[in-house]
Amino acid sequence: MPFLGVQGFFVTKFAAGHGVATLAKDLVANYMAKAGPQYDLAIANSRFPANKVAGTRVHDATLSQFGRAGVGGVPMPNIPEMGSVWSELAGAWVKSTKGTGATKARVAFATAARNIAAKIAGG
Repeated sequence: MPFLGVQGFFVTKFAAGHGVATLAKDLVANYMAKAGPQYDLAIANSRFPANKVAGTRVHDATLSQFGRAGVGGVPMPNIPEMGSVWSELAGAWVKSTKGTGATKARVAFATAARNIAAKIAGG
């Protein structure tokens, strides 16, 4: 099951100080939540959109693969314990992409998955 991460918009307290609170709230809640702006933003940033309707408009082969890979995903936990996951995954990337003598990706990532599972089981 993949972890999903998304980028978002929010209105800070500083919007009121600059006299744009209403405009900022309208931009975030009523404009950026729509499929069209979500699609435009995603394409401009080479990311698959979080908005499902916008996702149906993506025809780029690579971005579409990211959309399919995210099916069934769960929001990425934002906790310090995820550090062990990221360190194992980073190590697998390095081992599998270092050129001559690189570990086969299947082996590197299978090893990382076992190590992550062991760390989770060990608390």
